[in-house]
Amino acid sequence: MTPGTPDYSLVVACLDEQEALPHLFVQVDRLFALSRERGLRPELVLVDDGSTDGTADLLSKRAMSDSRTRVETHSRNRGFGAALRTGIDASTAPIVISYDADATYPVEDVLRLIDALEGHDVAGATPFAADGGAGDAAPFRRFLSRFVVFIYRVAVGWRSRDITVFTCAFRAYRRDVLATARHRSDDFLAAAEILCLLLLSGAKVVEVPSILTARRHGVSKMKVMRTGLRHLLLAVRVRLRLGRFRLEGSA
Repeated sequence: MTPGTPDYSLVVACLDEQEALPHLFVQVDRLFALSRERGLRPELVLVDDGSTDGTADLLSKRAMSDSRTRVETHSRNRGFGAALRTGIDASTAPIVISYDADATYPVEDVLRLIDALEGHDVAGATPFAADGGAGDAAPFRRFLSRFVVFIYRVAVGWRSRDITVFTCAFRAYRRDVLATARHRSDDFLAAAEILCLLLLSGAKVVEVPSILTARRHGVSKMKVMRTGLRHLLLAVRVRLRLGRFRLEGSA
């Protein structure tokens, strides 16, 4: 690794997160302090996905005050998946970690995900495994997660038998492996699509128990019913893709 290259990039997509960003920055500063104790060099990549509130100003001030922070900007709202793609492309570390602006998972679990990458390609946080928890999270979020697990397990098959959550975007990836799973979804389906693509490619995926809490600052941008339907359609596409893999393998 060349001098000055970060050990991991934390990518956060932001849309009208003026209320949430002060809390997020406090959490990130705590994470960076813990990282320094372990000799890890972090990088924070913030993507403003066409915000119309004070998000842009807060991101700019953060970047000006912290050389480890860079900001990418969409001139218009393009969706979570598009912002995640922009952040991944702008990041420079060999480990890429996606994290939510609402900071509803403990930020120190970033380090646990990095540790879990030992011997794996992907490490994802889950509130549904033993020692995890989601009791404080909104009921719609828990319902959507459970529904999506069922349909993607049907779509992906045995490769997903140990996966307890597909919708959680809080994951750590090895950059070289992530580059093989270029997602097309511009919306909240991106996290599930990336995981499905990686599972189908044979990537080694591990889950790390974590605690999901309710959003305390700002409001969620997700439309539950619409997102649930789109997950169903994506699962069908994933199943068709699996069928093509089998046909190619038997040719």
